[in-house]
Amino acid sequence: MLDWMHWTWQSGIAFILLASLLVGLAILDQFRPAYSRKGFLPMATTRGDRVFLSIVTLAALLLLQLKFLPGASSWWVLVCGTVTSALIMQRA
Repeated sequence: MLDWMHWTWQSGIAFILLASLLVGLAILDQFRPAYSRKGFLPMATTRGDRVFLSIVTLAALLLLQLKFLPGASSWWVLVCGTVTSALIMQRA
């Protein structure tokens, strides 16, 4: 059924971490509901919005690295993604 995709242990861990993040956000929202606030971004966002924007930013950085620097190490993408995620998630 899943023979069309080349699964590796790294991609399996990435999907497990993503699913864990979403489940964790759902549980956290039950106990501490999210509210809109303005932080680094010039618009009011909730906790889920900021997590989504962080994931999309990291995906965009990975695609840019694959397009323009295909032979380079992905460690710099991890560092840049961590810095941009920290900026997006920071409190005002």
